[in-house]
Amino acid sequence: MSDLKLPGISVIIPTRNEENFIEECINSLIDCDEPRYINNTEFIIVDGMSTDKILDIVKEKFSHLKLKIFKNPNLYQAYAMNIGIENSDSSDKNSIIIRADAHSRYPSNYIRSC
Repeated sequence: MSDLKLPGISVIIPTRNEENFIEECINSLIDCDEPRYINNTEFIIVDGMSTDKILDIVKEKFSHLKLKIFKNPNLYQAYAMNIGIENSDSSDKNSIIIRADAHSRYPSNYIRSC
């Protein structure tokens, strides 16, 4: 299986004032049972104009990842997903878009399973 080319993977996380949850969320996603998936994954944070320190936390703790951060002045999660998809590197038909919720923790096989 290691000879197979992995698809491009984009994990889009809509956020708004999630400073108490974002670190655990992203850590659960990168604590992957197959690290090669993380090397092929971009994480896109689309923030709905947070007033807390979420973006500072993301920049400080996760700068080692393929990370993109965008603002969502419309606040709604549907807009956040559209912003994330439009700005993802996953543009070919074999690419995978994964939505993750900042309040959630994910199992170690989540990205691989998707």
